Amino acid sequence: MGDASTDSTIAGLSAAINNASLGVTASVLTNADGTARLSLVSKTDGSAGQITIADSTNNPTSPTNLSDTTTADTNANLGLAVIQNGIDATMKVDGVSVISASNNVTNAIPGVTFQLLSTGTTDQNATPPSIQVVIDNDTSSIESAVAKFVTDYNAAIKAINSQEGKDSSGNPEPLYGTGVAAQIQEGLLTAVSASFGTSAINSVIALGIKASSTADGTITLDADKLTSALNGNFDQVVSLFQDSGSFGSSFMDTLESLGTNTAAGGAIALALKENRSQESTLNDNISRQESLIDTQKIRLTTELNLANQILQAIPEQINQVSEMYSAITGYNRNQNG
Repeated sequence: MGDASTDSTIAGLSAAINNASLGVTASVLTNADGTARLSLVSKTDGSAGQITIADSTNNPTSPTNLSDTTTADTNANLGLAVIQNGIDATMKVDGVSVISASNNVTNAIPGVTFQLLSTGTTDQNATPPSIQVVIDNDTSSIESAVAKFVTDYNAAIKAINSQEGKDSSGNPEPLYGTGVAAQIQEGLLTAVSASFGTSAINSVIALGIKASSTADGTITLDADKLTSALNGNFDQVVSLFQDSGSFGSSFMDTLESLGTNTAAGGAIALALKENRSQESTLNDNISRQESLIDTQKIRLTTELNLANQILQAIPEQINQVSEMYSAITGYNRNQNG
C-alpha cells in the first residue's frame, strides 16, 4: 500500500486504505483505555456494501492478517470484527414489500421519499405498526413559480418598452418605429389573456393574473386568489400548466413564434434575418462606394499632377513670349543704353 515504515502503524494503514480507493472509509478510533482501533465503513449502502476481508477462507491464495472474526481483538495482528452487517431496508406500502439499499426510500411511491428513522419489530408473528402517510400538495412552490413568472414577464415587457421610445435627449431608441416590438407585446398579452376549456380554472386570469392598471403591457398577481385556486382546484391548476392544448403548451408555442426559433418562424428570428440581409447589402454598397472613391482619387490625383506641371511651365512660357515680343517690337530693349 505504501512505505512500510508508515503502513506499519494503524494511522498509516488507515491512510493507505483511503488512498487506495477500495470502496471503504478507514479511520482510527481511540478506545477507552487509550489504545487505537481501525474502523472500516463501506461507502455503499445496503447488502451490496458488505465488507469482506480476504482471509484464508474466502481468499486462500492471497490471505491477509486482518482476521475477520465475530469477536474483536482475539486473533493475531489486528483481528477485525464485523460490528454491523450490510443489510437492505425493507418496508411495506399498502401490503407491498419494498426493498431499498438506503434508509431514504424513493422507489415506493413516485415523487415521494420515505425516511426510515428506526427499525421495526423482529417478531415475525407480531403485527407491524400501521402508519398513515399524508401527502400534501406543494402549493408554496407553485405560488413561488407563478410569482416568478409574473416578475420575469414584466421585466421582458419593460425591456421592450424602453426600446420603443426616445431617450432623455430625444434620440430614438434602437427599436423606435419598428413593428417587431409591438408584435411581441401583442403576442404575449394575447397569450396570457387566453382561455382554455370550461373548467373553473381555465386561464391564468382565474389564478389572479391580470393586466396592470398602468396599461403598459405588464401584469399583476393577486396572491390570495392564487392561493384560493390552489386550495380549491389544485388538479385543475396543474392541468392548466401541464396539459397539451392548455395554457402551458400554448404559451410555449407563443414564445416559439415570437422568439429566435428560425424553424418556427419567430418574429425576432425573422427580424434578425432581415437585419443581417440589410447589413450585408449596406456593406456591399460601402465596398462599391469605396472602390469608386479609390478610382476617382487616382484620376483626380493624376489630373492635379498634370495641372501642377502646367502651372509650373507657365512662367517659362511667359518669359519666352516676352522675349519674342521684345525681339519683334524692340520694346524694352536696351532700356538703360
